[in-house]
Amino acid sequence: MAQPQCDDHGQIPAYAILSHTWLADNDQEVTFEDIVKQAYQGKDGYQKIDFSFKQAARHGLRYCWIDTCCIDKSSSQELSEALNSMFRWYRNAARCYVYLSDVCKDDSDHANVVSETWWREPFKKSRWFSRGWTLQELLAPTTLEFYSKEGSLLGTKSSLEREVNARTGIQLSALRGTTPLNQFSVTERRSWAEHRETKRPEDSAYCLMGIFDVSMYPLYSEGRDRAFLRLEEEIDKASQREKEPGSRKHTNDDDHEVPVRKRLKVETHLRLDHDQVAKIMESLKYDQIEARQLNIKAPHSKTCKWIVDKTEFVSWQDFTKPCGILWIKGKPGSGKSTLMKYLLVYARRHIKVAALLSFFFNARGSDLEKSTNGAYRTLLVQLLDKIPTLQSIFDSLGPLAGSIETSHHWTTEVLKNLLIEAVQSLQGSTIVCLVDALDECDVDDVRDMVSFFEELCEYARSANGELRICFASRHYPHITIDTAINLIFEGQEGHQEDIERYLKSKLRIHDADVAEKARALLLERASGIFMWIVLVVDMLNKDYDRGREAEIEQRISNTPKDLHGLFHDMLTRDEHGKGYLLLCLQWVLFSKRPLKLAELYFAIQSTTSQFNASLRKASDTTMERFILDVSKGLVELTKTKSPVVQFIHESVRDYLLKTQALKLHRMVHSECEHALHLCRSIPDVHRRAIWASLVRRHGE
Repeated sequence: MAQPQCDDHGQIPAYAILSHTWLADNDQEVTFEDIVKQAYQGKDGYQKIDFSFKQAARHGLRYCWIDTCCIDKSSSQELSEALNSMFRWYRNAARCYVYLSDVCKDDSDHANVVSETWWREPFKKSRWFSRGWTLQELLAPTTLEFYSKEGSLLGTKSSLEREVNARTGIQLSALRGTTPLNQFSVTERRSWAEHRETKRPEDSAYCLMGIFDVSMYPLYSEGRDRAFLRLEEEIDKASQREKEPGSRKHTNDDDHEVPVRKRLKVETHLRLDHDQVAKIMESLKYDQIEARQLNIKAPHSKTCKWIVDKTEFVSWQDFTKPCGILWIKGKPGSGKSTLMKYLLVYARRHIKVAALLSFFFNARGSDLEKSTNGAYRTLLVQLLDKIPTLQSIFDSLGPLAGSIETSHHWTTEVLKNLLIEAVQSLQGSTIVCLVDALDECDVDDVRDMVSFFEELCEYARSANGELRICFASRHYPHITIDTAINLIFEGQEGHQEDIERYLKSKLRIHDADVAEKARALLLERASGIFMWIVLVVDMLNKDYDRGREAEIEQRISNTPKDLHGLFHDMLTRDEHGKGYLLLCLQWVLFSKRPLKLAELYFAIQSTTSQFNASLRKASDTTMERFILDVSKGLVELTKTKSPVVQFIHESVRDYLLKTQALKLHRMVHSECEHALHLCRSIPDVHRRAIWASLVRRHGE
């Protein structure tokens, strides 16, 4: 955390603040002096400091205040200022974290019981509710988040208000901040601290200064009784000032005591009219926002249905059970994306929820299509479209909201904060979210996203809502979720049956015996990789059409079992059109952005001796057939509003990058260099611009 600096208007930047109980051994707490000397990591108290820093960072906050190490207690003046300002500091914090060191799963009587509510009994018994200074730390902040010793979110002051009310006896209106504290009698406010304890006797009085909105200079030698006497004198003085003519009288309609963040939220909301909200919503959208999902081929008839009867899926969609995340894992090309598209359609028809969200990562697409930033933007747009009342979360943007334009650059942390705000406002609603192809995103970003979604599930439960997430990816050995339900694609009987159905439908061999042998051999060699089956069946059908029925069985036996081997076989089987092939693959692989059909077509044609002006008349259908042919079926045109060319599957890109595939023909490889240089150097070209440059190059 950096040292906070006031801005040009003297305002302190947004910060998080920690509420906690001190360790029994004060020497194990990290002090201001320890921070200065950088001698703190070996102390037991460092654990909660580390927790605070990490939590603040997750919420996009650079600063965090913790009383143990942010007050120089050797300075009586600084200590006095801190004690008198504490209530205000907690009230004005952007986030307040309550770290309950005695709410620990390992120490719980319920540790051996699989239950999401193991913490409720330890929570009620926590020392935090019996300490003097934590009273104002409970009442001052507008929002308060309770965490266990492990750093798991247990709930918020709002979601746990009944439990807090039962434990403390403090009225709900005081906990919510809907009734100003000065509307409660002195006796009533004193009663809230009646059974609370402090290490130093004088603190029993000093900890109430914020509750009564008075100031006192601390004198730690005066004793408890004298401290309370001075406190009562200050309360009387404040009461007399209120009664003086001209003084501001506090009524129930007066917002003087209402927490500042709450007032700011109301004021910000008033500034955001319908047009501004619409502009913010528009700024979250981007081109190709749902392109990948639309481009995934629909499942073959009667396939994928097995998933809905699997125990793992049934448990995941049972909202009475505490299982937030289902993670489907499988080999590249096994059919995970197709299955996820099926689940999306199934959920729309059969799972009744407030909102159904989805995002399909696409490593072959634009930056936003393959980043967590794009994922969060997409999910926010879908969620706020489905539940328009949640658009009030834009209030939390403060002054930034009024300056957002359509081209606004959204940071990932701001997007995560908005998602948290939305989930915390669910009020009992249920959301289902499907996220496909995590492996097509940066691995570090994925690790952060998985952790963030775990946290989101906890936020949802703390708001009496439910968030169910289904991930699909390749096997990730270094990213795990202990509480997730895992479903492994390989070996699933239903998946094997899907492949059999596909073969019976798509393999066009009329001789029944030959067809039966071919299907059995294909099933054996496919190892559950649906992409392998699709590509090999297409090759076999072409062989059959050429009258090579007798060679079918041998062709299958000679076909490599893995995708990389299959791609190598497809690219090297014959020399015909290899120059076109390598040019096509290199343009698609190395272009700065996905190319349009015409761009790729003319770029390839421009390097050949057959290039002439008649190519200018080529139709889109002609160009698409040409690309499909020269790429040997490894490149396709997306079926979106603004179609671009891309590899049929991410495994093709993996193969080209991780092997020497592009150097299979050294002469052609060298001839491609000029074309690749042009491709890499022009970030954005349109059809006419490409055509003009090609015409000039050939002197037409």
